[in-house]
Amino acid sequence: MQKLYLKTAGGNDRINIDVYKPQADGALSNKKRYPAVVVVCGGGGKDACTGSPLIGKYVARYHDLGEALSRAGFWAFIPSRRGDPQQTSEMYANLAPQFRSRLPKVLFQDDGPNEGLHSHRNQVAELIWLVENIPSIFGPDVDVRHVGFIGKSAGGGVALAAAAELGKRVASVALWGSALRTSQWFGGPKADSFFEEVLNKRGTRYNRETFLRDMCDAIDFVNQVESPTLFACAVADPYAPKPPEPDKWSSLNEQIELMRYAIRCRYAKVVGVKGAEHTMFAEHPAWEAYVSTLIGWFAETLLHNREVDEDSEKQSPIVGTALPSAERHAIGLQS
Repeated sequence: MQKLYLKTAGGNDRINIDVYKPQADGALSNKKRYPAVVVVCGGGGKDACTGSPLIGKYVARYHDLGEALSRAGFWAFIPSRRGDPQQTSEMYANLAPQFRSRLPKVLFQDDGPNEGLHSHRNQVAELIWLVENIPSIFGPDVDVRHVGFIGKSAGGGVALAAAAELGKRVASVALWGSALRTSQWFGGPKADSFFEEVLNKRGTRYNRETFLRDMCDAIDFVNQVESPTLFACAVADPYAPKPPEPDKWSSLNEQIELMRYAIRCRYAKVVGVKGAEHTMFAEHPAWEAYVSTLIGWFAETLLHNREVDEDSEKQSPIVGTALPSAERHAIGLQS
């Protein structure tokens, strides 16, 4: 994986982006251009400081997903958000042993702080900027016609809001454990618990009044998205040798409700992964079921019946602000 540190939408704020290139021996190794999946972080972001006794599981969940997508032949882009803590070597030193022994040190070498403040609307703007500028940043190796989103937890509403604005430039959407306003985590009696547990303890910089005003709830945007959409979440397995932790943030019923409101989407699917948890990482017993659900979805919706002659097909034009050639050289992804 590689790190980028780039100015994002709406000014001079810079954020860090983790980039996972498609591996040469992946399922799509014969292609000249590769589809891309943008992973939209949930409420706690790529937190590396909490989760005791498994400190590091929240950052591992994104890294492990990026690696899995890479091995399957996809580009994976995992942007931090404005206001997220900067990943540093001190965080690496405090990881639980099982994560410190396998997570790459480069994962904790952000080039600088994630400037500005986090809000859902800011995150939407960051995603739109990234998708619009994929050709300028990454060059011709990314197939911009086949870009998908994975929205994790509260990132589900953000992913749907961005997909609604981007329209056909997002070819597929997958949600994992989307939390809805009806669960009262954001603005109801349980909101204090959400802000303290998810944002404050993890050091995310935000303004509560602005956050509530700019909140993107999945139920408000799902009816605007035409892309094929997967609604997935963890389902309890009480008979497992070690029953998983119940998912207090989301439920299968909420995913069904979301699918019912997806009135413009002509292909949607609800999947419950038995034995999974809200936070999934490679050591989890249900990891393979979880990650195969997501990768299988994108293999179906980004690739199925879309084989083209890569030599004769031209990339679709994307409107965006091209990065100066010196900056492209600096990030080391294209000459």
